[in-house]
Formats: sequence, C-alpha cells, structure tokens
Amino acid sequence: AKLPLAPSSRKAVLIVDSTSARVASTDIKAYSDYKHHRCAKVQVVARADGRVVDVSQSYPGSVHDKRNWKHKFGDYV
Repeated sequence: AKLPLAPSSRKAVLIVDSTSARVASTDIKAYSDYKHHRCAKVQVVARADGRVVDVSQSYPGSVHDKRNWKHKFGDYV
C-alpha cells in the first residue's frame, strides 16, 4: 500500500495513532495485556494539515501497533 501524498513532496509529516475499543469476544487474540481487556484496534494516519489519508481495518487487541503499520506499509518511513 502507498500513502497518498502530494506528488511534489518527497517528505511529509504524518501523524499515526491507534485506538482500541472494548469488544465482547472470547477470542484470546483480542486480549490486550496492555489494556487488560479484550479489544479491537484501528490505526489512523493523517497529514499534518489534518487530512486523514488512511484508516486501517480493525485488528485484534493483542497485535502491536507497529506490527499493523509494517503489515500495511512495510518499512515506509
């Protein structure tokens, strides 16, 4: 996947944040050791001007935010 950036820009400031929401699930993969409950996570990527450029699909609470980024964008930095 590629991030939609301005064609003329070689560098861009991106804001990346993940949020979690509690879910009623018996799936052990949904359990977050950090939050101490079962949850689903979503990662949002926005430009510095506030324009949202990507929203991930939900993923289990046990998955680290960096792993989700690497799965979608690789080592793109």
